[in-house]
Amino acid sequence: MASARTGLSVTLPSAGSWRIDDGARWLVASHAESRSELSLRVWRAHRRVRIEECRAQVALWRPEFPTWSETEVLDQRDLQAPKDFAGTVTVLVRPVVGSSELEGWVVAFGASIDKCFAGLFRTRASGSGAEAALGDRLAQAVDQLLPSAAELGVDARVPSR
Repeated sequence: MASARTGLSVTLPSAGSWRIDDGARWLVASHAESRSELSLRVWRAHRRVRIEECRAQVALWRPEFPTWSETEVLDQRDLQAPKDFAGTVTVLVRPVVGSSELEGWVVAFGASIDKCFAGLFRTRASGSGAEAALGDRLAQAVDQLLPSAAELGVDARVPSR
């Protein structure tokens, strides 16, 4: 799936089962069956932007963005995509307050020369197989969804006549 509006593309498994919101700033893909949502954004920043600055900006834009403690981190690794961005991917799991559900996040931030990237994947599960379902979805986000994120070139962003 490619979005000329946001300048991003991502490969979604079973693409037809995702609802796409190609908003002005965020590319959001929601999967109702798995109660999952992927949000992607690239934006301009100052020339020597740092990952921490990108993360702080997203916290201002997205009130649902999680803060976390070390005990909630399952995995942390280097960001692999989009090309030319350096950053981290963090996997979190926590119980949902006031519920028997579990919530999982994959939070990716990258910085490049004068640009930031954010990839936020959130999913929820409940019941006897919640841990396994959450684990499968988070692994898919880390291993397939986020590594497929790419910036579109200028040619792909300009509408054809």
